[in-house]
Amino acid sequence: MSENICTVCNKLGVRKCYTCGSAYYCSQDYRLDDEPTHKVLCQPRVDFLGSNPRPIPQAKLEIAFPIFEMGVVGKHPHFIWLHNREMVELDAAGKPKYTNVFIDEAIHKHMEPNC
Repeated sequence: MSENICTVCNKLGVRKCYTCGSAYYCSQDYRLDDEPTHKVLCQPRVDFLGSNPRPIPQAKLEIAFPIFEMGVVGKHPHFIWLHNREMVELDAAGKPKYTNVFIDEAIHKHMEPNC
Protein backbone atom coordinates (compact mmCIF):
# COMPACT_ATOMS: atom_id res chain seq x y z
CA MET A 1 0.00 0.00 0.00
CA SER A 2 1.43 3.38 -0.96
CA GLU A 3 1.45 6.26 1.48
CA ASN A 4 -0.01 9.67 0.82
CA ILE A 5 2.85 12.13 0.60
CA CYS A 6 2.62 15.83 1.53
CA THR A 7 2.59 17.98 -1.61
CA VAL A 8 4.86 20.56 0.04
CA CYS A 9 7.47 18.67 2.08
CA ASN A 10 7.26 14.98 1.02
CA LYS A 11 6.47 13.78 4.56
CA LEU A 12 3.44 11.62 5.29
CA GLY A 13 0.33 13.61 4.36
CA VAL A 14 -2.62 13.17 6.70
CA ARG A 15 -4.87 15.94 5.30
CA LYS A 16 -6.41 15.50 1.85
CA CYS A 17 -7.94 18.13 -0.42
CA TYR A 18 -11.70 17.66 -0.05
CA THR A 19 -12.44 18.92 -3.56
CA CYS A 20 -10.13 16.86 -5.78
CA GLY A 21 -8.73 14.27 -3.39
CA SER A 22 -5.38 14.31 -5.16
CA ALA A 23 -3.33 16.58 -2.89
CA TYR A 24 -2.18 15.63 0.61
CA TYR A 25 -0.63 17.77 3.33
CA CYS A 26 1.08 17.00 6.62
CA SER A 27 -0.22 20.18 8.25
CA GLN A 28 -2.83 22.89 7.91
CA ASP A 29 -0.04 25.45 7.48
CA TYR A 30 1.32 23.64 4.41
CA ARG A 31 -2.20 23.30 2.97
CA LEU A 32 -2.68 27.06 3.31
CA ASP A 33 0.78 27.76 1.84
CA ASP A 34 -0.02 25.61 -1.21
CA GLU A 35 -3.60 26.86 -1.69
CA PRO A 36 -2.85 29.60 -4.29
CA THR A 37 -1.03 27.10 -6.50
CA HIS A 38 -3.31 24.13 -5.87
CA LYS A 39 -6.55 25.97 -6.64
CA VAL A 40 -5.33 26.64 -10.20
CA LEU A 41 -5.62 22.90 -10.93
CA CYS A 42 -8.03 21.58 -8.31
CA GLN A 43 -11.49 22.43 -9.67
CA PRO A 44 -10.45 22.21 -13.34
CA ARG A 45 -9.24 18.64 -12.67
CA VAL A 46 -12.54 17.72 -11.03
CA ASP A 47 -14.49 19.30 -13.92
CA PHE A 48 -12.38 17.54 -16.56
CA LEU A 49 -12.73 14.11 -14.94
CA GLY A 50 -16.47 14.65 -14.53
CA SER A 51 -17.01 15.27 -18.23
CA ASN A 52 -14.16 13.24 -19.79
CA PRO A 53 -14.03 9.63 -18.59
CA ARG A 54 -10.80 7.72 -19.16
CA PRO A 55 -11.01 6.73 -22.85
CA ILE A 56 -8.90 3.57 -22.49
CA PRO A 57 -7.43 1.88 -19.39
CA GLN A 58 -3.83 2.77 -20.37
CA ALA A 59 -4.54 6.52 -20.68
CA LYS A 60 -2.79 8.78 -18.18
CA LEU A 61 -4.09 12.13 -16.96
CA GLU A 62 -1.67 14.87 -18.04
CA ILE A 63 -1.54 18.65 -18.12
CA ALA A 64 -0.99 20.17 -21.56
CA PHE A 65 0.86 23.47 -21.66
CA PRO A 66 0.09 25.09 -25.03
CA ILE A 67 2.52 27.38 -26.77
CA PHE A 68 1.31 30.85 -25.97
CA GLU A 69 0.96 33.34 -28.79
CA MET A 70 0.74 37.08 -28.31
CA GLY A 71 -2.84 38.24 -28.57
CA VAL A 72 -4.39 34.75 -28.63
CA VAL A 73 -7.05 34.34 -25.95
CA GLY A 74 -8.15 31.02 -24.49
CA LYS A 75 -4.94 29.00 -24.69
CA HIS A 76 -4.38 27.97 -21.10
CA PRO A 77 -2.90 24.84 -19.52
CA HIS A 78 -5.57 22.14 -19.53
CA PHE A 79 -6.02 18.48 -18.72
CA ILE A 80 -5.84 15.77 -21.36
CA TRP A 81 -5.84 11.98 -21.52
CA LEU A 82 -2.61 10.73 -23.05
CA HIS A 83 -1.66 7.24 -24.13
CA ASN A 84 2.01 6.67 -24.93
CA ARG A 85 3.41 3.70 -26.70
CA GLU A 86 7.11 3.09 -26.88
CA MET A 87 8.67 2.43 -30.24
CA VAL A 88 12.13 0.93 -29.81
CA GLU A 89 14.56 0.56 -32.71
CA LEU A 90 16.98 -2.35 -32.33
CA ASP A 91 20.55 -2.49 -33.60
CA ALA A 92 22.01 -5.45 -35.53
CA ALA A 93 22.69 -7.29 -32.25
CA GLY A 94 19.06 -6.87 -31.12
CA LYS A 95 19.85 -4.24 -28.50
CA PRO A 96 17.79 -1.02 -28.27
CA LYS A 97 19.42 1.94 -30.08
CA TYR A 98 17.00 4.56 -28.82
CA THR A 99 13.36 4.96 -27.86
CA ASN A 100 10.79 7.27 -29.38
CA VAL A 101 7.43 7.91 -27.76
CA PHE A 102 4.46 8.50 -30.05
CA ILE A 103 1.05 9.81 -29.09
CA ASP A 104 -1.60 7.28 -29.94
CA GLU A 105 -3.90 8.75 -32.62
CA ALA A 106 -7.01 7.57 -30.76
CA ILE A 107 -6.11 9.85 -27.85
CA HIS A 108 -4.82 12.80 -29.87
CA LYS A 109 -8.35 14.12 -30.46
CA HIS A 110 -8.71 14.70 -26.68
CA MET A 111 -5.84 17.17 -26.63
CA GLU A 112 -7.75 20.26 -27.79
CA PRO A 113 -9.56 22.11 -24.99
CA ASN A 114 -13.11 23.28 -25.40
CA CYS A 115 -12.40 26.97 -25.02
